[in-house]
Amino acid sequence: MGGGISTSCEVTDEAVAGAGTSIGGTAGEPERPRPPVALRAVALRVVLRAVVLRAVVLRAPVALRAVVFFAVLLRAVVFFAADLRAVVFFAVLLRAVVFFAVDLRAVFFAAVFFAVLLRAVVFFAVLLRAVVFFAVDLRAVVFFAVLLRAVVFFAVDFLAAVLRPVVFLAALFFAVVLRAVVRFAVDFFAGALRAVVRFAVLFFAADLRAVVFFAAAGATLCPLASLGSGRY
Repeated sequence: MGGGISTSCEVTDEAVAGAGTSIGGTAGEPERPRPPVALRAVALRVVLRAVVLRAVVLRAPVALRAVVFFAVLLRAVVFFAADLRAVVFFAVLLRAVVFFAVDLRAVFFAAVFFAVLLRAVVFFAVLLRAVVFFAVDLRAVVFFAVLLRAVVFFAVDFLAAVLRPVVFLAALFFAVVLRAVVRFAVDFFAGALRAVVRFAVLFFAADLRAVVFFAAAGATLCPLASLGSGRY
């Protein structure tokens, strides 16, 4: 700053000499004498211009560096914004993928649920079919039971109708035969018993007659034996 001021002070005479062209003057006009205050003001203005110019010249690289820095910073911000936009895009894409995965998982769970439900429906359908088949079989069993009962009743009635006269005839035959057998047995045993009784009666009668005869004969042959014994 000090060197610049001294240089401007050295060049003041030349600046004052050409004041007619630089500060409000016209070329070709004769120089007018100016008072010292005006000269001092002109010199101060020149000095100030020189200082401002030097400041501008000295600050230009700094400003340029600042501009470049701000440009780089702006570029970094732009790149960061672009990266952030890419990150946001990938985040949105990832969110879409996550939502798609969640939806896919929901679809998978729904498919599993519907598969289990369909399996349960099929199981109940098979069970219902088994119940229907069992009902049909039971109906067939009931039908055959009714048919068998009818056959049994028909057979019983038929056999009763057929066997009733047979049983009656058999009973009558056995009654007649038993009566004949009993009568024959009674007659036989009566005849045999009569013969036995007659034979016994005759036998005992003969024996009794013989005993009586021998007793009578003994009493007739020995009448004195009893008298000579001295009992009378």
